[in-house]
Amino acid sequence: MKKLFFIPVILILSVALFAGGQQEKKPEESQTVEKTTVSMWIYDEMASTEEKAMVKAARDFEAVNPSISIAYENIPHRGLKDKFIAASVTGKVPDVVHVALAWSVELGAMGHAEALDKYLGNKLKELPEGALESSSYRGKIYGIPWYVDTTAIYYNKDMFKDAGLPFPGKEPMNWDQLLQKAKELTRDLDSDGKTDQYGFAMRKSRGASITWFPFFFSNKGKLYSEDGLSPAFNSKEGHEAFKFLTDMYTEHKVMPPATISYDRWDDVRNAFLAKKMAMYPRFDTYWPKSTVLANFLADLIG
Repeated sequence: MKKLFFIPVILILSVALFAGGQQEKKPEESQTVEKTTVSMWIYDEMASTEEKAMVKAARDFEAVNPSISIAYENIPHRGLKDKFIAASVTGKVPDVVHVALAWSVELGAMGHAEALDKYLGNKLKELPEGALESSSYRGKIYGIPWYVDTTAIYYNKDMFKDAGLPFPGKEPMNWDQLLQKAKELTRDLDSDGKTDQYGFAMRKSRGASITWFPFFFSNKGKLYSEDGLSPAFNSKEGHEAFKFLTDMYTEHKVMPPATISYDRWDDVRNAFLAKKMAMYPRFDTYWPKSTVLANFLADLIG
């Protein structure tokens, strides 16, 4: 069974350094250069045109490394996993695949991915411990954590001022404090008996899980059992976190009715910019040192 190298979450320019296993020779180079072709699947938005940074990085890399060719294929984000599963049945999979974080662990546990520990060595010190843990299974690393998301709550200062509320401090709010702020920011601005602005909103579907995680973990929830073999999120802690968020929408009504239609981050952000709500959760990105990925890929090729 062919094993893959994974980079979970998002890839940047250095991704073009990956080497694969297919060897071919160009006629004019047959006497001097052995051509290595790297096959790669990535999210379509990362390399949809020649102007995308990923494509430019691949071309720049090929220019200074004539013995290596990058052959990438754009795969729709929401269809990539299904396509990979279908391809893995036949073994016709790429050398490199751009995946969501959880997939690298899942596919590593299934035996489809090669552990990367031997390639990383001392470079492990340059990566955040939590990111490495998230891409590891039974002590082995199956994906390079290229960036780390840190979830925070964005808030509109003008809406806080207009409601006579102090800005949130450096210390995070607890659940009760967040709910109270959301209630005070849910207002009828023109006294017509209808709510004009809301205190809080979130994205639905995949984005809802990103919102749920901080509440779940702050409630001391665990995703898996201690041995890592059984799910543990369907627990009292998980239920409480889920209920808190759903109650904000159904019972306390501090989220706009349109919340259930916010399918993309742009939907939530645009509503926030339009002052439909005063607060919403979103993740920011922390980028580990770029030398980690670059050096790792260079070692892999070498």
